[in-house]
Amino acid sequence: MKNNNYLFRVLFTLLTAAFVGLILLNSSLDSQHSSQMSGGVLQFLQNLTASFGWETGLTEHIIRKTAHFLEYFALGVLLFATIRSYSVQPGRHLFLGLFLGLIVPVCDEYLQTQIPGRSGEPVDILLDFAGVAVGTAVFFLVLWLHRRRHPLSGGGRLLPYRTPVIKP
Repeated sequence: MKNNNYLFRVLFTLLTAAFVGLILLNSSLDSQHSSQMSGGVLQFLQNLTASFGWETGLTEHIIRKTAHFLEYFALGVLLFATIRSYSVQPGRHLFLGLFLGLIVPVCDEYLQTQIPGRSGEPVDILLDFAGVAVGTAVFFLVLWLHRRRHPLSGGGRLLPYRTPVIKP
């Protein structure tokens, strides 16, 4: 069991670090490449919805802001999955996870100020952090629902963690 715990910790830590790297890599793209990516997603979604006969009011701006929110939503889930792999009670580390979830968008927006044609927007920090907060809330909701559904399955743990055995 101990090796499984170690593997989960390493896996989630590396996955979270790689995801932060991906976020920062996207932010390091110049405005032309960033716009091409957003435009490609916009075109795909417009074609997809048109195939169903739907017309959308999607714009590149909406695509960018939605992408910001969703990538930080995923970061919030990953951060707390990582914290959960180290602790049976991730709620005790809520401040740490949210603090890390705020540091990343601050660095992200600062990085964008250093890229030609890009700008760092304080409102994006708030949007990104909202994504982290909602991702965190969803993580804890799923954890709570799992514990309610499986109260006798090792404390309802979603991820392996070795609970110390206390002998009388």
